Parts: sequence; structure tokens; C-alpha cells
Amino acid sequence: MKKLCVICLLLLGSCGQSRSPQHTKAPFNAYQKIINFDKTSKDSNLNSDIALSNKKYPMAVSLYEDGTWYYDLPTLGDGHGTWKFVDGRLELVAKRNLFDMKIDVLSEDEAASELSLSFIDRFGPQRIKVQILNLK
Repeated sequence: MKKLCVICLLLLGSCGQSRSPQHTKAPFNAYQKIINFDKTSKDSNLNSDIALSNKKYPMAVSLYEDGTWYYDLPTLGDGHGTWKFVDGRLELVAKRNLFDMKIDVLSEDEAASELSLSFIDRFGPQRIKVQILNLK
């Protein structure tokens, strides 16, 4: 009986989602191509700014040199937050009335040529590949 309890506890403990999923740690300079260096998020324009987008999971985000970012999610609306480089990924945080939004921009390789967004929504952990729009 004790062995069964230990096995159950181990299985339950392994079900948790870590904050930083597996990814290739890219240097900060690999991510610089997706950062808008001539604006701040207060005057963001997803039609002209460099943005990360996924059409199947409708969302778009733009990052700015001043450490801010802008998001547009048709189901939640739009808003602003802050970002920072941590351990080979970009961490994005935005405070909302009902919850805090936390998204990681992850690289699939050291050159950050393929990117994905990792976050938790009402359906659980999500990791979606994104396209880079308006790359200059």
C-alpha cells in the first residue's frame, strides 16, 4: 500500500507545468531582429511594426526597445506590458484586470529563426509557432 501511495504522489508531482518549457537558448542578439527600435508600445501599429503573429490562435505581439510590448488578442482585447531577456528567452508580462498575462518567446534554434510563444490559457499550457511580420 505504501508503494502505491508513493507512486501516486510521484505521478501527480510530475504533472505540473514548469514556467520555462524546453527550448534552445538563443543569445539576446538573435532576438534583436524582432524588436522595434524606433518606437514605443504607446504608438504601436501592427500593420507596420515588426510583430509576431499566429492566425490559427489569433494573436499578435510587438516588442519595443524600451522594454515594453503591445498585444492584440481578438477575444481579450489589446494592451501593453513589459518584457525582459531571461535565460535564452524573452519573458513578456502584462497586468490585466482579471489576470496577469505571462508569455515566453522561445527560439527553436540558436539563431532564433523559428519562434514560438508559450503561455497558459483556459485550456492549459500552449505553445504556438509564430510568424514574424513586417521584418525590415
